[in-house]
Amino acid sequence: MDKIKFKKSKESKSGKLYLHLLFEGGDADTKHPETIEFPFRFSEYEHHLDEIEAMYNDYKILQDILEDHDYKTRDKSDEVLREYGEVIARLYDQVPGDPQNDYQFKCYLGNISLIGYDEQGNQYKSYL
Repeated sequence: MDKIKFKKSKESKSGKLYLHLLFEGGDADTKHPETIEFPFRFSEYEHHLDEIEAMYNDYKILQDILEDHDYKTRDKSDEVLREYGEVIARLYDQVPGDPQNDYQFKCYLGNISLIGYDEQGNQYKSYL
């Protein structure tokens, strides 16, 4: 073997901050994680607490909506728009369907957490 060639397979997460959402279907039988990257560095999060809190609050409202059985079916977008506004309606539309129920119902949002990586790549987690 003369040479081993490596290809870059992932970008470094050092210095980044994410909002991590864990959508679940059935009785937590299926998991659909989603990660949203903030546009600022983890080391700067204290200067962006209002932005973090606003995004968290939007997803907390979404979490409450998804726990309300009146909103579980996929055709409730218009009602969510009327009651909660455009931002929450857009988030609601993006919720994955539950494969346990032939996608006719929305998954629920099990966990919302913040995940940050310092410059050395160490991971930090907060459940707000």
